[in-house]
Amino acid sequence: HPGFMHACGHDGHMAVALGFAKFVSERKANLKSNFVFLFQPAEETIGGAQQMIKEGALANPRVDEVYGIHLWPDVPKGKVGLKDGPLMANMCDMNIHIVGKSAHGAAPQEGSDALLAAANFIVQANSILSRNIDPSTPAVLNIGRLIAGDARNIVCEEAIIEGTIRSFDDDVSALIKSRVKQIARGIDQSFSTKSEYYETMGYPVLTNNSLLYSRIAKRFDENEIFKVKAVMMAEDFAYFAKETKGIFAFIGTGGGPLHSNV
Repeated sequence: HPGFMHACGHDGHMAVALGFAKFVSERKANLKSNFVFLFQPAEETIGGAQQMIKEGALANPRVDEVYGIHLWPDVPKGKVGLKDGPLMANMCDMNIHIVGKSAHGAAPQEGSDALLAAANFIVQANSILSRNIDPSTPAVLNIGRLIAGDARNIVCEEAIIEGTIRSFDDDVSALIKSRVKQIARGIDQSFSTKSEYYETMGYPVLTNNSLLYSRIAKRFDENEIFKVKAVMMAEDFAYFAKETKGIFAFIGTGGGPLHSNV
C-alpha cells in the first residue's frame, strides 16, 4: 500500500528474519543444530502463535529453544535490550456490549439510555485499580473506545465499550475482570439495560528463560547491553516461550514512539 506503513517495526522484523534465514542457509553444511524460522502472523489482531503451535510449528523438528526480537524505540540505537524473567505483561482485549431501549430525546422516560449507562460504567471501572488492587502491583485497565448513539435527539439504544486489561499476575487480571463484570451488572440494574462481557484476544505473561538470558548476555560486550524494565505491552511470542525455553529481546532504534505517525 504505497504511502502507508505499520509503524511498529514489523516490516523490520521480517527483513531481519529473512536475512538471517539466508545467512544460515548459505552455511547449512556446517550446522550442528536445526534452525526453524517462525514468521509469526497476526500479533496485533487475533494472535498467530497459538495457531502455529497447534499446527506443529515447534514439533517437527522439535524446537528446544526459541528466540524473538522486537525493534524498540526506548532502547538506544545499536544496543540490545535484555531482561531476565518477566518482560511483557499478560493482556486481554475486553468488551462490554450494552443494550438499552431507543426513544425520542424529548421523551427520555420511554427509553433506557445505553450511552448514559456506558458513561457511568467507564467512571466506575476506573476506580478498580485504585480501590481493589495493591498499589505496589503493576496493573492496567484502559478503556480506549466507546461506540454509541445515532443522533443528538435519540436516546441511545446500544453502546460498545472496548478496553484492555494488563498485569504480570493472572490472579490480578482475574480480579479486575471480576470487578468489571460486577460493575456491569450494577449498571444494568441502575439503567434498565442488558450488558454482555466478552474478550476478543488474550496473551499470557512473556517470561524470559534465565539460562538463555545468561547465555545471550555473555555474547555481548557490556556497553552493547541495555537493561530494560518489564513493560505493559504484550506479545504472543509468550505462547512459544510457554512451550519451550524462550527469550525475547528489544533491538534499539533510538527513536519513537511505537504506533505513531511521526
